[in-house]
Amino acid sequence: MIPLFLSVHFRDRDRDVRLWFPLIVIWLLMLPIVLLALPFVVIAAAICAAAGFNLFAAIAAIFALLAATRGTVVEVESPDHTVFIRLS
Repeated sequence: MIPLFLSVHFRDRDRDVRLWFPLIVIWLLMLPIVLLALPFVVIAAAICAAAGFNLFAAIAAIFALLAATRGTVVEVESPDHTVFIRLS
């Protein structure tokens, strides 16, 4: 499943700030764009199939890559600041 939330946590000596961003809103906003691009994807798939390349396998691999980002944690530290980013 694709990530639905992005959590960002900023910490320095004086402040501690946590922000949550709902990625589901971004995915829903991208849905009309994907639906508009669908006829072009079908045409590209037909052209790629004639050339021996499976476009749908490539699209499935991209979706699998997006799904694999769920649970990713990035932590950046310096002497004064710390930033945590988590996809969930």
